[in-house]
Amino acid sequence: MPSLESMRDHEAPLTLAGFAVDGVPLRAHTPLRFEVSVNPVEGLYTAAGPFDIVASAGSRAELEEEVVGALVVLWREYAIGPATGFSEEVLAVRKELLETFSAL
Repeated sequence: MPSLESMRDHEAPLTLAGFAVDGVPLRAHTPLRFEVSVNPVEGLYTAAGPFDIVASAGSRAELEEEVVGALVVLWREYAIGPATGFSEEVLAVRKELLETFSAL
């Protein structure tokens, strides 16, 4: 866990320019920004950002993995395949995903 002096560095926003799903790289048109907070008592890093993603982990590196994992789940569930049987809310998430990322 970081010292109080380095807390500012550990709470710097997490930016994500892309990720891969099943070997397919996806690039964000504009990097996504996740606000990071650190709870030194619990030893947890927490990120909150686009697509209502909130993730927690024991280190910054693990936190980035958790955020990417959440995006992979969203992409697999909502962006791949036909948009049949989705609610209006899910269709809006799908549209935002498809407008935010493109395959390389």
